[in-house]
Amino acid sequence: MTYFRILFILSIFLPIAGFSQAEGEVSSPPSYDKIFELHRQMENSWKEDDMRGIAAYYDTDGYLLNPSEVVASGENDIIAYWEKMKGKAVSWRLEEQFMSTSLEEMLGSEPWKALKEKPPLWEQFEVSLDDKGTYYFDLGISHLTYTSEGEEHTSVVTYLMVLEQKEDGSLKIQIDTYN
Repeated sequence: MTYFRILFILSIFLPIAGFSQAEGEVSSPPSYDKIFELHRQMENSWKEDDMRGIAAYYDTDGYLLNPSEVVASGENDIIAYWEKMKGKAVSWRLEEQFMSTSLEEMLGSEPWKALKEKPPLWEQFEVSLDDKGTYYFDLGISHLTYTSEGEEHTSVVTYLMVLEQKEDGSLKIQIDTYN
């Protein structure tokens, strides 16, 4: 067998056998890359004090939830929620911890299990997801720095975002819940 035939055969069978990547190398599906990009865009909107820009990443019938209540529901409430922070923006960093297309996988993940104070799940607020949607569950830590009465404050919370992939391929935040 010639050298080139061996290379050809290996190039076909090694990926099938699971040897296509170097050990420890993790590839992320393109949709996860879109989530990373969305995070960076939201952080930039915050830095530019563009609160309407942040609100635009939410679905028009999206929700913001904290542990005790629905903070905002629908486009107008979400815009109003973010507009309250206009003129106070300093910096924002969204630190990804775990992403999945399965809620069950998310709830079984080590990062979720390790949380002492978990973001609330939406069912307790009678909010539900459409069975026909394609969803991505994004667990992370938000480090949001803002000014209030001339002093800087940093809010550090754990968030769980449910993003829905729309027909045009874009992602919109359906549910944003934090502790």
